[in-house]
Amino acid sequence: MKITHIFNGIEETRSTINQKYPVAEINFLVVASFICGYSNWHAIARFCEANIDWLRNFFPYTNGLPTRHNIARIIRLIKPKLLNELLINWTRSYQSESMKNQL
Repeated sequence: MKITHIFNGIEETRSTINQKYPVAEINFLVVASFICGYSNWHAIARFCEANIDWLRNFFPYTNGLPTRHNIARIIRLIKPKLLNELLINWTRSYQSESMKNQL
């Protein structure tokens, strides 16, 4: 399972008029930024601006990139427990595939 697929499991809680930036896109750019060592909203925004072409390999970012304020606001709406469970399930899916390949 691709990591991008896990972000589709996160429920959108914003009203439709506030959905300029899809929650899956925001989650992906934050997780990608964290993996690359960026851990504050300013750094995440700079990472995204410098890597927009790479990010678009995974999601379209049709409306461009959100500001650091929008990123932070959207991330605060996500239930950490759900994101944690999705990431754990994603890593377990790779463990399962690895075990099958060893047999």
